[in-house]
Amino acid sequence: CRLVTPSAGSGSTLTWTGNNTDKWSDPKSWDDAIGNDASPVGGERLVFPANAAEFQPTNDLSNLSFESISISGTGYEISGNSITVHRLGDVLVSGVVKGAVDFGGGVINGTGSAAFIAKYTSTGAYRWAKRLGGTNGSSTAYGIATDPNTGNIFLTGSFMGTVDFGGGGLTSAGWPMVPNQDAFVAAFSPQGNYLWAVAFGGGIEDYGYGVAATPDGDVIVIAGD
Repeated sequence: CRLVTPSAGSGSTLTWTGNNTDKWSDPKSWDDAIGNDASPVGGERLVFPANAAEFQPTNDLSNLSFESISISGTGYEISGNSITVHRLGDVLVSGVVKGAVDFGGGVINGTGSAAFIAKYTSTGAYRWAKRLGGTNGSSTAYGIATDPNTGNIFLTGSFMGTVDFGGGGLTSAGWPMVPNQDAFVAAFSPQGNYLWAVAFGGGIEDYGYGVAATPDGDVIVIAGD
């Protein structure tokens, strides 16, 4: 028999086992780490197999937020770490992808781990996506925000090695002798065009975890090690 866990909770990992008739709120749609049914309550790491995208299961938990949502398959993995809504209603999601991936507009090729931004309409239609990587580096996005006036997009996270965010390569401090993460902040137009990018770090692990934009155009970053 299978045990049913009423809820999972922050920090736990749930793997999708449902099909196209199931809802996210149904505990029979998920397995926890030991194979029990569990219902998400917010804060979990949700993992979908590659074919879950074909099922398009019903997300009836849109009022909840999760630590991450990952889609795994042969040769690639997607983890969504942050999401925000543009002032005109479009939705922006960011995170990390491993390998080539199709966000809805065709395959974006690449190897290794790279930060990404994807933009969709309020109804889920694809607008554009960017993979932010390099042949000699890796990156992960942890936070995303938009300017309330201009709609410009600000992304923060970490990177190691040399990564091109759109304006030429940025190299982490001490690379390659010091293989540590540095934090970054990058800005893009509402259409996804590169505006600027900066890196900061000092030879130890540095991460940009959150970003916000003020009405007067300043950018605030939450960072740590």
